[in-house]
Amino acid sequence: MLRLYILLRQGALSTVPPMPITWYAGIPLLCLVPVLFFILSIDEDRFRFALPLISLNKALTIPGLIVFAGTAAPTALRFGAAGQEVLLESIAAALLFVIGDAISGVYCFRRSRILCK
Repeated sequence: MLRLYILLRQGALSTVPPMPITWYAGIPLLCLVPVLFFILSIDEDRFRFALPLISLNKALTIPGLIVFAGTAAPTALRFGAAGQEVLLESIAAALLFVIGDAISGVYCFRRSRILCK
């Protein structure tokens, strides 16, 4: 949920024109993992199918970061040279989130192996 808040807040504060509607269509996918964590907190044995889904989702963030950074880096460097660090901050925030995703993904993968024996 923190990622969702930062993405939506950053878009509202920037002077960049609004993103296309397809970008906003992906926002509900960011709510998927918190919902899965919520149902896991209710009954872990009953909803253990969510652990591999969370692990897969977290593993897919790494290629997503690589594509995002590769696409945004030239523009971010150009904007950074002009004194606007908005895109550089976005890449740094994405990197922090990927580190958190990797940690939670490894935890879910290990927990899934324990529960699904």
